[in-house]
Amino acid sequence: MTKKAGIDHVVVPPGSTVSEIAYAYYGDYSPLALDLIKELNPHIDDLDRVLAGGTLALPSITLDMRIREQPDGSYRLILASLPTLAAATRLAQVVRGQGHEAVISARQVSRNQFLHRVEIDGLATREAAARLWGVAVAQRWTELPQENGR
Repeated sequence: MTKKAGIDHVVVPPGSTVSEIAYAYYGDYSPLALDLIKELNPHIDDLDRVLAGGTLALPSITLDMRIREQPDGSYRLILASLPTLAAATRLAQVVRGQGHEAVISARQVSRNQFLHRVEIDGLATREAAARLWGVAVAQRWTELPQENGR
């Protein structure tokens, strides 16, 4: 494994799946991790089909990885990637109820799997995004039930 600026690079072992590698690396199942892994590995069309011996970039899921500067100079804050549109919509509704602009984008990570990324858009500065992350954590926005009360 090699490391560069919050990103580790691992060689895919024979018989492994990206989900197994992500579970071992992050310690649990993380849809956000899969979303970011797909984003950092655009050469992989389908995370369910990776070649042994290939290199896979694994991001550290830090605040810096969640804050994204936009072309217009504003910022977005990634709150979560969720397995269903219904779960993403519930989170976006909570965020909107607090007066923030929530955006949902569908992200295809494999032939059969989409994730739904929820971001807060229109933040003026990186510092504003960092402060809002503190609010999101304190209000447990990313811990909302995802499906059927889970």
